[in-house]
Amino acid sequence: MPPALTSSSTTGTAFFPIVRRRGGAVIRGARSEPVQSLLEDAKGRVWLGATVRVDPEAWTFDEFGPADGCSFRNFYFASRSKKRDGELLFGSPEGLMVVRPERIVPWKFEPDVVATAVSVGGIDRRGASTVNRVEIEPGRRSLRVEFAALDLTAPQRNRYRYRLEGYDDAWVTTDASQRSITYANRPPRSYTLVVQGTNRAGRWSPRLLRIDVVVHPAFYETAWFRLVAAACLLALTYGGYRLRVRQIEARNRRLQRLVDERTAELAEKNRQLEGAYEKIEEASLTDPLTGLHNRRYLEQTITSCAAEGKSSSSSFASWRARKRRRSRRSSARRWSCSNSRFLRGARSAAAARSASPPSRASRRSRARSAGTTSSSSPTRRSTE
Repeated sequence: MPPALTSSSTTGTAFFPIVRRRGGAVIRGARSEPVQSLLEDAKGRVWLGATVRVDPEAWTFDEFGPADGCSFRNFYFASRSKKRDGELLFGSPEGLMVVRPERIVPWKFEPDVVATAVSVGGIDRRGASTVNRVEIEPGRRSLRVEFAALDLTAPQRNRYRYRLEGYDDAWVTTDASQRSITYANRPPRSYTLVVQGTNRAGRWSPRLLRIDVVVHPAFYETAWFRLVAAACLLALTYGGYRLRVRQIEARNRRLQRLVDERTAELAEKNRQLEGAYEKIEEASLTDPLTGLHNRRYLEQTITSCAAEGKSSSSSFASWRARKRRRSRRSSARRWSCSNSRFLRGARSAAAARSASPPSRASRRSRARSAGTTSSSSPTRRSTE
């Protein structure tokens, strides 16, 4: 059976033109050149040259290259034709290509995806194709994985997508030019790196690459360290609270001592003021010459007795009795003082007489002075 795509030459490479949707969005293409030709086959699919076939109903497309038998590098513009049996003809500077669309079988090969290189913390791991588990220590938090789909018929047409389960929420899609993954500074936990690839026809292969990734925590990221840190934090908080309470209590004690000292000083000053006030009150109610109560004291006593409802006679009598007692005590003190002075004068006179006989004039003067003294004493007592 002849191949679905035949050409008059077996040399050259395929050419992939631009394919656009009606709205102008690009479906796929490698060059920004116009479509060389449009040709519809028996099933209603449109051929954009000999290398791209588009289904206008589902708007899907298929590409063909050297792996499918299309080895021509370029074709003439509008050099195409359709035979009665459904074969398509495309002219090329390298020859004539015959396409039999009914014989084209979809490429259903399911390639394996393998790791071609694995490095942890910048250090390559040996036997990358057999690695299915990677452990990352705390000091090396970077992981780099290179991969490839084993459809080697057209590796440049393979596509890839990957996801780090436990970290990525969606697939990350890339093409054959970006066949590496790098993760760094991931939180400590267990992950699974999943990589999926396509064959040259763009069909995803169910044969995935799975690598278990375990990121070990540092000592400060472990549960016991967090518990210890939390306990230390609580202890520091409680210690700070108790220290603050002690400082406040010590300050309160100092303030209390200060208040007590000031209160004692004020009480002492109040006592002194009260004593001074009593002295002033006593001085205001007593005559400074005689030491007896004056008229103000009498008025205050009479007023207080009247206010208290006491009888004026009993109050006055008691007042007279107190006054007599004070008068007697003061008279006795004055009498004793005058007698002592008189006795001292008499003793001194007697001593003088015994020393020398007195003259008549001196005798007369002493007699007069003695008579004056004796006469003045009763006068004073009567006055008092």
